Amino acid sequence: RKTMRISRVQIQNFRNFKLLDVELGQNIVIVGENKAGKSNFIEAIRLVLDPSLSDNDRQLTDQDFWDGDGELPFNGRQIKVSLWFTGFANPTSPEYLPLSWLSDCLVETTPEAVAQLTYIYYEDRKSPDNAQLNNHSSGQDDYKFKIYPGNNPDKQQFNIKGMRKDIFLEHIEALRDIASDSKSWRRSPLSQLLKLADLPLESLQPYVDTIKEASEKVVSEVLPLQSLESEIQNRLDKMIGSLYGLDPQLGLKATTPEALLEALMLFADGAQRRPLDRISLGLQNAFYLSLLSLLLEKRQIKRNTKKEPFMPIV
Repeated sequence: RKTMRISRVQIQNFRNFKLLDVELGQNIVIVGENKAGKSNFIEAIRLVLDPSLSDNDRQLTDQDFWDGDGELPFNGRQIKVSLWFTGFANPTSPEYLPLSWLSDCLVETTPEAVAQLTYIYYEDRKSPDNAQLNNHSSGQDDYKFKIYPGNNPDKQQFNIKGMRKDIFLEHIEALRDIASDSKSWRRSPLSQLLKLADLPLESLQPYVDTIKEASEKVVSEVLPLQSLESEIQNRLDKMIGSLYGLDPQLGLKATTPEALLEALMLFADGAQRRPLDRISLGLQNAFYLSLLSLLLEKRQIKRNTKKEPFMPIV
């Protein structure tokens, strides 16, 4: 069956694009020299769909206007990004992606349904601050953005944030420090996979108790560690005094079920247990993308059990 895809992208006056209007296939590979606009093409799509961008990120600056004609930014000029979607209306599986999100965006119905979403960064002439607009140059404070469905820029109360939860865009930065990302619990796909595993934390308590006992034993029986602990306390007292009572103590991290999960790491090379920062960059990227694809698959399965739509775009 057909799957939903971005079938067309149009970009106007954004960075190095005066006007780009391109039809897309099911899978896209963008190739070009430096400064050809590969990253800017992706950034334009993110303006419409990426849930990780804040409204402040979508409020552009003078640097985002195309400047190939020598004209100054603002002063009535607009930046516009339009996306067209196809393949979302499957008559044999109506639950595939409910039209609740895209029905307001329809611009064609035959021979197949086509939906359109548009981001526009424009001069707000209705603002009280712009009452004397004709007599003054406008700037960033006079501009705002909106995202509207179909060809209707005046459409009100379109729930784009709700739509982004179901039509989910995952943007991956240039993959250069996967080992660092993996060590950061908040950014690691492994942490999110563990959350989806529905692991009962109480089942970890016996192991936590064992680690806590070992932690106390290590520090109490290894004299150099005791000495180091005292030296750290003395140095703190000299620097800030004893008023705050920081009482530093050495110990192993995983002494709660939550901390035990966070201490889990992914190793390579089997029994050698090689950390990810000891393997090649290409293999680090392969590890990362494997985790990410598995994470998106599990998210989709979980959403399907709740009969909630989920259409990830990476």
